[in-house]
Amino acid sequence: MAKRVFVVKKSLSGNNVYRKLSDYSEGDTVAGVFFGLHECQYGKQNPKIKVIHADFKDGTGASFIGKVLVINHCGSIQNLVDNGEVGQAFQLVYGGTDVISKGPFKGKSFHKFDIDQIELDEQEDVDL
Repeated sequence: MAKRVFVVKKSLSGNNVYRKLSDYSEGDTVAGVFFGLHECQYGKQNPKIKVIHADFKDGTGASFIGKVLVINHCGSIQNLVDNGEVGQAFQLVYGGTDVISKGPFKGKSFHKFDIDQIELDEQEDVDL
């Protein structure tokens, strides 16, 4: 019996790419469509963004366009994890690191992202 061959309409697994938080520079920008969540080895939910624009100071931004970028979890990313809906467009701007000033983690550094929901132009074709 011959093996059945299916025609793939669309890949839902995407081609995930990763970028360590330590690779970001202050002002690095990623814009794209919320694609879903990826659970890391530590049980944290990391947002996946289908990249339509990326501007990184190290010049690698163009290589991320069209791919699904997994944004590693940090405190400021939790809002996107909690409130993002698949298909919504967002812009993330890396704001560097800061130090926690009080509480049990006082003195520890943390990563900051400014996250804005954006509206895409009609001509921007984003295939989820």
